[in-house]
Amino acid sequence: MISPTTLITMRITNPFLLLVSLLTGLLVLSGCETRSELTISGPPQNTPTTVTITVDNRSNDAWVVVDVQGGTDVTDGSTDNPTLRFKKDVRYVINNMGGENNHPIALKDADGSILLRQDTGGGSLSGDEDINFVANTDGIAFTFTRTLLQEVDAYNCLNHAAMEGSIVVVE
Repeated sequence: MISPTTLITMRITNPFLLLVSLLTGLLVLSGCETRSELTISGPPQNTPTTVTITVDNRSNDAWVVVDVQGGTDVTDGSTDNPTLRFKKDVRYVINNMGGENNHPIALKDADGSILLRQDTGGGSLSGDEDINFVANTDGIAFTFTRTLLQEVDAYNCLNHAAMEGSIVVVE
């Protein structure tokens, strides 16, 4: 994978057609001078889309979605503890305005087991490299992988049972 700061440099030694497939398109060069240089830079290949969801608490009773950036149909946001709709291979950032100490957010499975948790950065899937889980005082970030989508059922506040909403997988 190419990092965002990586430059690709190629020496073109063949004066005939050079076809380079890069990122989402094709770059076709023909009749290039021998020993010409082509330098290309850009975002990494296969970078997941990032969706940022900002949540806050309504007292100790409910989560509310304050804002969504980078995605559509993630939630209607008009209800307390709204259902969140996640897509496979999308990176989600959940900014928790309720705070890590008062309202730490977690993702759980149908049995209530914690998969990912903000307060300790732990959970049964926190070490999965593909999920790439990050937790801090501001919230959590994770990639919604096949492993996670097969397990996750809900999000909740670890301190207040009433603050819980469903997570559904969408295509």
